[in-house]
Amino acid sequence: MGRIENIIINYVQIIDVLLEYRTKNNDVIYFENVDRHSRVKLNFKPKSFKKVLTRIVGKDREREHLEIFKNLGFILIDMDRERYTQAQKIKGRTVRTISIFEHTYQALKELIE
Repeated sequence: MGRIENIIINYVQIIDVLLEYRTKNNDVIYFENVDRHSRVKLNFKPKSFKKVLTRIVGKDREREHLEIFKNLGFILIDMDRERYTQAQKIKGRTVRTISIFEHTYQALKELIE
């Protein structure tokens, strides 16, 4: 299996784990919103995302994977290219989240099944 396939598999596994955890524990590790183009975004707490990422790829490869996810557009970022997060308004507060488009996740998941 090639490197890009492994990247996609790791990405899908991370999102699967986060969504499954939310369902099992009714925990708010992510929330959904819709952008101005009617695309559903899933917004994860950076700590939760990185914890699962580290568990899947190891601490030494965490930053590398975040960079690849960012460059491939698997995670959404603000104009600041140094960050892996996006600012979101939640209940009147601005918080940083690791955000993804749900349709990107679904397409990649279908690709590897």
